Amino acid sequence: MAAYKNDYNKNEDQALWILHEIRNKMARRGLQPKTINKSAKDLIRKHRLSHLKWVKNPN
Repeated sequence: MAAYKNDYNKNEDQALWILHEIRNKMARRGLQPKTINKSAKDLIRKHRLSHLKWVKNPN
């Protein structure tokens, strides 16, 4: 996952800005997709979230 410079600012699109910040933090910490997915699944189980759909990348 590569960190990148975006062409929008915080005032233009708050949701995209938050995602951008999260991606930058993940890139700095060197998190791998498998680790992120495992953590997400653990949180879903812990909080007993239901009615979620898993989307798998076709690659």
